[in-house]
Amino acid sequence: TKIKVGDTITVTITPNEGYEVDTVTVTGTVATKIAENKYTFPLPTSDVVVDVTYKKIVYNIALFNGGNAAGGNYSADMASATIGDTVTIAVAPNLGYLVDTVAVNGVAATNNGDGTYSFTMPAQAVSISVAFDIDLPAIASELQKLNDADDALQAAIASGDNDLSAEIAALSAAFANLQNIIDNLDNDYATDAQLNALKTTLDAADATMGAAIAALTT
Repeated sequence: TKIKVGDTITVTITPNEGYEVDTVTVTGTVATKIAENKYTFPLPTSDVVVDVTYKKIVYNIALFNGGNAAGGNYSADMASATIGDTVTIAVAPNLGYLVDTVAVNGVAATNNGDGTYSFTMPAQAVSISVAFDIDLPAIASELQKLNDADDALQAAIASGDNDLSAEIAALSAAFANLQNIIDNLDNDYATDAQLNALKTTLDAADATMGAAIAALTT
């Protein structure tokens, strides 16, 4: 088809993934946008040069439930990003919990091994979700500390030691740590049996401390 001066020329542009058209000029003159990625200009009396510039599309980053979950919270180091950007997620489990999964649009993020996770921003908006689970090794460690402190107090009592302040302080600290874990545990994660077993252990330690304190004050 022959074209002549004054004919309307349509330019269709296909940006790469994650990019959009920024400017379209024809020999220095801005072309007319008629639709998404479609521009026109009238053919002048001389050769023309069509120049197109692009810019990265900015995509939103959403935190499921605002970054709060049963067992901890999390945040991203940016609220929006462009394709190829590295986004870092900081995850903070509550006492007694550990990180189970960190997913971005359902795909696992990379564990950086320092309490953070990361992913490369795709050409779309994303939603980050984090799930936590009971930290059984941590609870077992706190239980062992409580048992060790209890044993130390019982041994001091049996030996006739009149100064039990150090032993009571150690048992009290271990007791408080385990109580904090119990207070943090959500029934969605810990069964009634697990919670009751921990509470029974605490009750026994509490009785031991009570008896020791009573012995000191009589």
